[in-house]
Amino acid sequence: MALSLGDMPKAKAAFEEVLTLAPREVNALAALNRIAPFDRGSARVKRLRQIARDRKAERGARATAYNALGRIEEAAGQTRATFHNFARAKALSPGRYDRDAVEALVSGLSQVPGDGFAPCGTAEDAPRVVFVCGMPRSGTTLVESILLRHPETGSIGESSALGDVLAEHRATLGGAGAWDWVARTDDAQAARLGARYLERCAACFPDGLPGVILDKTPLNLFQLGFASRILPGARFVMLSRHPLDVGLSNFVTNFHAAHPFSRTLESIGHMTRCAARAAVLYEARLGAAFRRQSYAALVTEPEAQVRAMLGHLGLGWEVNCLHPEARDGAIGTASLTQARAPISAGAMGKWRRYEAELQPLIEALGAGWIDDWAAEDARQPDT
Repeated sequence: MALSLGDMPKAKAAFEEVLTLAPREVNALAALNRIAPFDRGSARVKRLRQIARDRKAERGARATAYNALGRIEEAAGQTRATFHNFARAKALSPGRYDRDAVEALVSGLSQVPGDGFAPCGTAEDAPRVVFVCGMPRSGTTLVESILLRHPETGSIGESSALGDVLAEHRATLGGAGAWDWVARTDDAQAARLGARYLERCAACFPDGLPGVILDKTPLNLFQLGFASRILPGARFVMLSRHPLDVGLSNFVTNFHAAHPFSRTLESIGHMTRCAARAAVLYEARLGAAFRRQSYAALVTEPEAQVRAMLGHLGLGWEVNCLHPEARDGAIGTASLTQARAPISAGAMGKWRRYEAELQPLIEALGAGWIDDWAAEDARQPDT
């Protein structure tokens, strides 16, 4: 808990105490390494190597050990060893990426009529919901942290609320396809579904709902139409970060059982292109409610971009939004250490040092597609 709250000294002491009782506790070793990377020749690195190579150890423990070893080699500047360890970690991770299902989801989205996601009514006095979405590791936690510095906002974090309400609704329709709900949901039903979603949000706010609720679940990206339909006044901020930086970050992150697409560079490329297609389709359908937020612009021109983002959400200027590192509360995502740092362009272009190792990702995306993405990102308006 101390680590998620940003209290590094307290977190370090707690993990050290765990290791005095259980020296091979791999999660404690990995957490300490995140706080401060171990020296490659240390006894703890030797212990991590033993766990990683122990075929009798649980696969998840071995994956965590290999991931930690990858971070240690990265800190030492050992590019090939870094990628070798991250690849071993991914090979041990559970789950299977269903390419066909994701492809079908986006293809179905393209067939939804232009007015299929029209809000079920007017916003009136209902809390406004802001969906911060995009590929995992695209900057969604940074944007959430920026917006949480505004006094009118509160966050439900990475929540399954939207997906759960949609799944329950589809179940009542009886074996419906992914997009059949569009034609089979009238305004009254949509309003009830919106109320159900807000009830789930309310559980996160014992003192009452804030004026603006943040839902920072990256892959809600595929279900923004449902959110638009059931929540009048909803706004959407979709992060757009260089696909090779996003791909690298997904590959080196230990998601445990989550995000099975991140197990291989090829499947990361496929998911990235599907997410980009969904974003284009939603941008056309949701109109002014949708904002494509360039990560590069945000970290290089923070004040202009934050002002524009707040304006898009109907929020007044708040200078504290330029200091997301001072946010209160726990961060429960893979970005918990980065999100405690000031806005910085330091993570941009990291993929270049691994360009040779990333060739399968580059091929999956297509060099021409990457160039087109970069040109489009550069054309995004400043406000």
